[in-house]
Amino acid sequence: MDEFIASEMKTAGLPGMAYAVDVSGMSFSGAHGEKDIRTGEAVTPDTPFQLASISKSFTAVAILQLVESGDVELDGKLSSYLGVFEGHPGGAITLRQLLGHTSGYSTLQGNETAGASPASEDALIRQAALIASWAPDYAPDARWDYSNANYVLLGAVIEAASGLKYDQYIEAMILEPIGMKNSFVSDGGIYDQIAIGHKPWFGRKRPTKDYQTKTSRASAPGGGIIASANDLSLFLAM
Repeated sequence: MDEFIASEMKTAGLPGMAYAVDVSGMSFSGAHGEKDIRTGEAVTPDTPFQLASISKSFTAVAILQLVESGDVELDGKLSSYLGVFEGHPGGAITLRQLLGHTSGYSTLQGNETAGASPASEDALIRQAALIASWAPDYAPDARWDYSNANYVLLGAVIEAASGLKYDQYIEAMILEPIGMKNSFVSDGGIYDQIAIGHKPWFGRKRPTKDYQTKTSRASAPGGGIIASANDLSLFLAM
Protein backbone atom coordinates (compact mmCIF):
# COMPACT_ATOMS: atom_id res chain seq x y z
CA MET A 1 0.00 0.00 0.00
CA ASP A 2 2.83 2.41 0.86
CA GLU A 3 4.58 1.69 -2.43
CA PHE A 4 1.36 2.35 -4.35
CA ILE A 5 0.74 5.63 -2.50
CA ALA A 6 4.29 6.87 -3.04
CA SER A 7 4.02 6.15 -6.76
CA GLU A 8 0.59 7.73 -7.20
CA MET A 9 1.54 10.83 -5.20
CA LYS A 10 4.27 11.57 -7.74
CA THR A 11 1.81 11.15 -10.59
CA ALA A 12 -0.80 13.37 -8.95
CA GLY A 13 1.63 15.92 -7.54
CA LEU A 14 0.01 15.49 -4.13
CA PRO A 15 1.99 17.39 -1.44
CA GLY A 16 1.14 15.09 1.44
CA MET A 17 -1.36 12.65 2.89
CA ALA A 18 -2.03 10.43 5.89
CA TYR A 19 -4.05 7.24 6.13
CA ALA A 20 -5.25 4.72 8.66
CA VAL A 21 -6.82 1.31 8.13
CA ASP A 22 -8.81 -0.74 10.60
CA VAL A 23 -9.53 -4.37 9.72
CA SER A 24 -11.25 -6.60 12.26
CA GLY A 25 -9.85 -4.62 15.16
CA MET A 26 -6.31 -4.47 13.77
CA SER A 27 -5.18 -0.95 12.91
CA PHE A 28 -2.22 0.39 10.98
CA SER A 29 -1.44 3.82 9.59
CA GLY A 30 1.12 5.77 7.62
CA ALA A 31 1.86 9.12 6.04
CA HIS A 32 3.72 10.56 3.09
CA GLY A 33 4.90 13.99 2.02
CA GLU A 34 4.57 17.42 3.57
CA LYS A 35 1.74 19.21 5.32
CA ASP A 36 2.98 22.54 3.90
CA ILE A 37 5.40 22.73 0.99
CA ARG A 38 6.62 26.13 2.23
CA THR A 39 8.07 24.65 5.41
CA GLY A 40 8.73 21.06 4.41
CA GLU A 41 7.15 19.83 7.66
CA ALA A 42 6.29 16.16 7.28
CA VAL A 43 2.77 14.77 7.48
CA THR A 44 2.32 12.08 10.14
CA PRO A 45 -0.66 9.85 11.03
CA ASP A 46 -1.28 12.27 13.91
CA THR A 47 -1.39 15.42 11.75
CA PRO A 48 -4.85 17.04 12.04
CA PHE A 49 -6.77 17.54 8.79
CA GLN A 50 -10.05 19.34 8.26
CA LEU A 51 -12.61 16.59 7.71
CA ALA A 52 -15.00 18.82 5.76
CA SER A 53 -18.38 17.08 5.37
CA ILE A 54 -17.23 13.91 7.11
CA SER A 55 -17.90 16.16 10.14
CA LYS A 56 -21.60 15.61 9.56
CA SER A 57 -21.26 12.04 10.83
CA PHE A 58 -20.12 13.39 14.22
CA THR A 59 -23.16 15.67 14.35
CA ALA A 60 -25.42 12.73 13.48
CA VAL A 61 -23.89 10.62 16.27
CA ALA A 62 -24.47 13.47 18.72
CA ILE A 63 -28.13 13.81 17.70
CA LEU A 64 -28.67 10.07 18.12
CA GLN A 65 -27.02 10.20 21.54
CA LEU A 66 -29.58 12.84 22.49
CA VAL A 67 -32.35 10.67 21.06
CA GLU A 68 -31.16 7.75 23.20
CA SER A 69 -31.05 9.97 26.30
CA GLY A 70 -34.61 11.17 25.62
CA ASP A 71 -33.63 14.83 25.14
CA VAL A 72 -34.85 15.01 21.53
CA GLU A 73 -37.04 12.96 19.19
CA LEU A 74 -36.16 12.07 15.61
CA ASP A 75 -39.60 13.15 14.45
CA GLY A 76 -39.67 16.19 16.71
CA LYS A 77 -40.23 19.53 14.97
CA LEU A 78 -37.52 22.17 14.76
CA SER A 79 -39.77 24.69 16.47
CA SER A 80 -39.88 22.39 19.51
CA TYR A 81 -36.15 22.88 20.06
CA LEU A 82 -35.34 26.22 18.45
CA GLY A 83 -37.66 29.05 19.40
CA VAL A 84 -36.49 31.16 16.45
CA PHE A 85 -38.43 28.77 14.19
CA GLU A 86 -41.77 29.32 15.89
CA GLY A 87 -44.21 30.61 13.29
CA HIS A 88 -41.71 30.30 10.44
CA PRO A 89 -41.98 28.06 7.34
CA GLY A 90 -39.25 25.67 8.48
CA GLY A 91 -40.69 25.16 11.96
CA ALA A 92 -42.41 21.88 11.04
CA ILE A 93 -39.24 20.28 9.62
CA THR A 94 -38.16 17.28 11.70
CA LEU A 95 -34.73 16.21 12.91
CA ARG A 96 -35.05 13.05 10.80
CA GLN A 97 -35.55 15.18 7.67
CA LEU A 98 -32.53 17.32 8.54
CA LEU A 99 -30.35 14.24 9.07
CA GLY A 100 -31.37 12.75 5.72
CA HIS A 101 -31.26 15.96 3.63
CA THR A 102 -34.98 15.82 2.88
CA SER A 103 -35.88 18.99 4.79
CA GLY A 104 -36.48 21.10 1.70
CA TYR A 105 -33.44 23.34 2.17
CA SER A 106 -31.41 23.35 -1.03
CA THR A 107 -27.70 23.03 -1.66
CA LEU A 108 -27.62 26.71 -2.58
CA GLN A 109 -29.32 27.74 0.65
CA GLY A 110 -26.91 25.61 2.61
CA ASN A 111 -23.94 27.52 1.22
CA GLU A 112 -25.13 30.83 2.70
CA THR A 113 -22.90 31.62 5.70
CA ALA A 114 -23.56 35.29 6.48
CA GLY A 115 -25.25 34.79 9.84
CA ALA A 116 -22.44 35.39 12.33
CA SER A 117 -18.73 36.00 12.77
CA PRO A 118 -16.62 32.80 12.82
CA ALA A 119 -15.62 33.03 16.49
CA SER A 120 -18.92 34.28 17.92
CA GLU A 121 -20.12 32.21 20.91
CA ASP A 122 -23.68 32.42 19.57
CA ALA A 123 -22.71 31.72 15.95
CA LEU A 124 -24.93 28.66 15.54
CA ILE A 125 -28.11 30.17 16.93
CA ARG A 126 -27.51 33.33 14.89
CA GLN A 127 -27.08 31.23 11.76
CA ALA A 128 -30.19 29.24 12.71
CA ALA A 129 -32.14 32.49 13.05
CA LEU A 130 -31.01 33.52 9.57
CA ILE A 131 -32.13 30.17 8.15
CA ALA A 132 -35.46 30.46 9.99
CA SER A 133 -36.20 33.59 7.96
CA TRP A 134 -36.02 31.61 4.72
CA ALA A 135 -38.72 29.56 3.09
CA PRO A 136 -37.27 26.15 2.16
CA ASP A 137 -36.89 25.74 -1.59
CA TYR A 138 -38.94 22.51 -1.49
CA ALA A 139 -41.59 20.93 0.68
CA PRO A 140 -40.24 18.55 3.35
CA ASP A 141 -39.76 15.01 2.00
CA ALA A 142 -40.52 16.19 -1.55
CA ARG A 143 -36.96 15.49 -2.68
CA TRP A 144 -33.43 14.82 -1.48
CA ASP A 145 -31.05 17.77 -1.74
CA TYR A 146 -27.70 17.95 0.06
CA SER A 147 -27.59 21.07 2.21
CA ASN A 148 -25.21 22.29 4.88
CA ALA A 149 -28.13 24.22 6.36
CA ASN A 150 -29.53 20.95 7.69
CA TYR A 151 -26.47 20.28 9.82
CA VAL A 152 -26.09 23.87 11.02
CA LEU A 153 -29.60 23.49 12.42
CA LEU A 154 -28.79 20.11 13.97
CA GLY A 155 -25.79 21.73 15.64
CA ALA A 156 -28.05 24.42 17.08
CA VAL A 157 -30.42 21.71 18.33
CA ILE A 158 -27.51 19.96 20.06
CA GLU A 159 -26.70 23.19 21.88
CA ALA A 160 -30.32 23.80 22.87
CA ALA A 161 -30.93 20.24 24.06
CA SER A 162 -27.64 19.68 25.88
CA GLY A 163 -26.95 23.12 27.32
CA LEU A 164 -23.41 22.91 25.91
CA LYS A 165 -21.82 24.68 22.97
CA TYR A 166 -21.47 22.41 19.95
CA ASP A 167 -17.70 22.12 20.29
CA GLN A 168 -17.99 21.38 24.02
CA TYR A 169 -20.52 18.63 23.42
CA ILE A 170 -18.60 16.91 20.62
CA GLU A 171 -15.34 17.02 22.53
CA ALA A 172 -16.84 15.81 25.83
CA MET A 173 -19.21 13.18 24.45
CA ILE A 174 -17.38 11.84 21.39
CA LEU A 175 -13.73 12.89 21.00
CA GLU A 176 -12.60 12.43 24.60
CA PRO A 177 -14.37 9.10 25.32
CA ILE A 178 -12.97 7.61 22.11
CA GLY A 179 -9.47 8.92 22.83
CA MET A 180 -9.18 11.25 19.83
CA LYS A 181 -6.26 13.25 21.26
CA ASN A 182 -5.22 15.00 18.06
CA SER A 183 -8.72 16.15 17.12
CA PHE A 184 -10.87 19.16 17.95
CA VAL A 185 -13.84 21.20 16.77
CA SER A 186 -13.76 24.51 14.92
CA ASP A 187 -14.19 27.41 17.32
CA GLY A 188 -13.19 30.40 15.20
CA GLY A 189 -9.51 30.12 16.06
CA ILE A 190 -6.49 29.75 13.80
CA TYR A 191 -4.47 26.56 14.23
CA ASP A 192 -1.09 26.16 12.62
CA GLN A 193 -0.99 22.40 13.28
CA ILE A 194 -3.74 21.76 10.71
CA ALA A 195 -2.52 20.41 7.37
CA ILE A 196 -2.58 23.17 4.75
CA GLY A 197 -4.69 22.77 1.64
CA HIS A 198 -2.88 23.05 -1.71
CA LYS A 199 -4.21 23.74 -5.18
CA PRO A 200 -2.82 23.32 -8.71
CA TRP A 201 -0.67 26.17 -9.97
CA PHE A 202 1.06 25.99 -13.37
CA GLY A 203 1.88 22.30 -13.12
CA ARG A 204 2.76 22.42 -9.43
CA LYS A 205 0.85 22.87 -6.16
CA ARG A 206 0.78 25.90 -3.93
CA PRO A 207 -0.77 26.46 -0.49
CA THR A 208 -4.14 28.13 -0.25
CA LYS A 209 -4.20 31.50 1.51
CA ASP A 210 -4.32 30.19 5.10
CA TYR A 211 -7.87 28.96 4.46
CA GLN A 212 -7.29 25.58 6.06
CA THR A 213 -5.98 27.00 9.35
CA LYS A 214 -9.01 29.25 9.93
CA THR A 215 -12.00 27.71 11.66
CA SER A 216 -15.61 28.80 12.15
CA ARG A 217 -18.21 27.97 14.79
CA ALA A 218 -21.06 28.65 12.37
CA SER A 219 -20.04 25.90 9.95
CA ALA A 220 -18.66 23.41 12.51
CA PRO A 221 -21.59 20.91 12.53
CA GLY A 222 -21.46 20.52 8.75
CA GLY A 223 -17.75 20.73 8.11
CA GLY A 224 -15.68 21.81 11.09
CA ILE A 225 -14.28 18.72 12.78
CA ILE A 226 -10.48 18.53 12.63
CA ALA A 227 -8.95 15.07 13.15
CA SER A 228 -5.86 13.00 12.45
CA ALA A 229 -5.89 9.77 10.47
CA ASN A 230 -5.17 7.74 13.61
CA ASP A 231 -7.99 9.44 15.49
CA LEU A 232 -10.47 9.05 12.65
CA SER A 233 -9.77 5.32 12.58
CA LEU A 234 -10.79 5.21 16.27
CA PHE A 235 -14.07 6.96 15.38
CA LEU A 236 -14.75 4.63 12.45
CA ALA A 237 -14.00 1.56 14.58
CA MET A 238 -16.40 2.85 17.25
